[in-house]
Amino acid sequence: MVTMKDIAKQLNISRCTVSNILNDKLEGKSYKKETIDLVLQTAKEMGYVSNSIAQSLKTGVTKTIAVVLPDFANPYYINIVKEIEQAAAEDDYNLIICIAEEKLEKENKILRMLRSKMVDGIIISPISYRKSLQNIQGMKVVCFDRKVEGKEIPYVVADNEEATRIITQMMLNEGVKRPLYIATSIDDYTIRYRVEGFKKALHENGLEFQEEQICYNIYNESQAYECLTGLVQDKGIFFDGIILSTNYVVYGIREAMIELGIDIPLAGFDNFAGSNLEKDRMLIAIWPEKEMARMAYKQLSRLIHNQAAESAILQHKLL
Repeated sequence: MVTMKDIAKQLNISRCTVSNILNDKLEGKSYKKETIDLVLQTAKEMGYVSNSIAQSLKTGVTKTIAVVLPDFANPYYINIVKEIEQAAAEDDYNLIICIAEEKLEKENKILRMLRSKMVDGIIISPISYRKSLQNIQGMKVVCFDRKVEGKEIPYVVADNEEATRIITQMMLNEGVKRPLYIATSIDDYTIRYRVEGFKKALHENGLEFQEEQICYNIYNESQAYECLTGLVQDKGIFFDGIILSTNYVVYGIREAMIELGIDIPLAGFDNFAGSNLEKDRMLIAIWPEKEMARMAYKQLSRLIHNQAAESAILQHKLL
């Protein structure tokens, strides 16, 4: 491996001069442009690579942050990551993207790895509102989309309860009396509050909530299809409306509805492939993804610079 000492020897100049030029520490120095260009060109020709690990040990800064996602199939998370990456690039930060696959054990493993990598900060959508982020002492962390209860960790989330109450009410206004709610994990912070909003709307309209009105652990189109067909065909349980916590399973529901010969109102959350085609056939609530991403990054940046971060709750809009 080529070192600064090798470059200095090749050019017959001091190692200090080479170090200052390669590390861009030129303020207050009077190096000639020819010398700077020669050092940079020689370093390139000799294949010099800076030792960022050694530098980070000295400065305590790696210029690297991480985004930890529960899932990468959902376009919602992809759009958020794109926005965070752009914001990070503007501040010359590198981005590590990690996928926990909705598994708490994998999330914990990822966090241990990121600690060893000495990342400057982490933006995470935690798996569990009760069990995630138990061992993050000394780490700078901001939650987005989901948060963890009982911990003073800054977060940027959506008002899931109110948004679900509103879209459920709108569905009930169309004459629906017994809607089905398609959800992911019961341990998901987002799902917990969306379910509360769903129940609240039913209660406000004098409708009794039954446990069979929620189908948990639905993450893809196949599972959504099996959920609906299983309830109707196997259990003889019928519904007159469906609300989706994750809109990217909508085509599994559409397939099941065609097979079952039913046509009932649909509502759900987030943009997805085909949103423009579906917006006239279903009610779609979406979050300001760019605002959430930028705000989460801004709060992490404040933590990195030893400033106080603020939490925020964002409101939905209808497509």
